[in-house]
Amino acid sequence: MARSSRLTALDSLRGFGILLVVLGHASRSASLVSWIFSFHMPLFFIISGMLFHERQFLDSFKKKVTRLLIPYLFFGIVTFVYWALIERRFRVGGSGSVTNALTNIFLARAGTSNYPQNAVLWFLPCLFVTEMLFLGTFTLVKSKRTIRHDWAVAATLATVSFLSIMVMHSFGLPIDRLRLPWALDILPFSMLFYCIGYLLSRFLMPCMQKSSRRHRCILSMLSSVWQDLTCCGYSMS
Repeated sequence: MARSSRLTALDSLRGFGILLVVLGHASRSASLVSWIFSFHMPLFFIISGMLFHERQFLDSFKKKVTRLLIPYLFFGIVTFVYWALIERRFRVGGSGSVTNALTNIFLARAGTSNYPQNAVLWFLPCLFVTEMLFLGTFTLVKSKRTIRHDWAVAATLATVSFLSIMVMHSFGLPIDRLRLPWALDILPFSMLFYCIGYLLSRFLMPCMQKSSRRHRCILSMLSSVWQDLTCCGYSMS
């Protein structure tokens, strides 16, 4: 698939994901919300992994600060001011702590109670940490020539992330209540799906140039794998 066609397809996926975010936070249907939350945020991490390009770490850091952290601070502060002065006065059943919401703009802990003004803001700092950690590990391993193939770096990170998730579940850690700064509690999940996106871009995107029959087979296989991944029902919102 040509690069322009691939980007168009990914833009369509992102648009679909944004609609799901809005629907998930606006819907009153518990079953629909549960279904949407099972995959809509992982979808964004997968798309981000598909778009990964190896760059010098410092240049990428500056670029990601501009594209992720500055918009995060802007929308975090603007929505906080609106929420603190206007919206929270009309909410039923309490509105959360103003002090906590303000400090959390800089602590970036996920969770509705920490972001009463805008519950999805956690995604931007979490994506920033995920991409910087992936690039840093990728660059370090390649410079040391510890792993020969690029895809093996992503596969190793995905394996470590998956094992971390299994360990947390095995010990019964309160993953949905233990909120760490900069969404570090979500990092194993975000890194896993980011690596999956990178691996998909390396191995499956070229296959999409083949016949439509093979395309459908690949999509069917991905659908089966996706259902297995979302069986745990972990919600990252």
